[in-house]
Amino acid sequence: MNSGAVLVSLFLLALLFLAVRSFWLWYWRINRMIVLLESIDESLKQLPAVRQHDYQGQRTHVV
Repeated sequence: MNSGAVLVSLFLLALLFLAVRSFWLWYWRINRMIVLLESIDESLKQLPAVRQHDYQGQRTHVV
């Protein structure tokens, strides 16, 4: 194989990898979970008790 064929093969493999990866992320709903977790994180940052303990490096259970 010459170097051109190797580069084309690598490019096609990279495209295949990205397509398969996107499918599995969609199938398992990982992208949606990330969005929801980030939303929860932003909501929790707005709570005064969580914000105060977050800066001190402590974890607390806020009811």
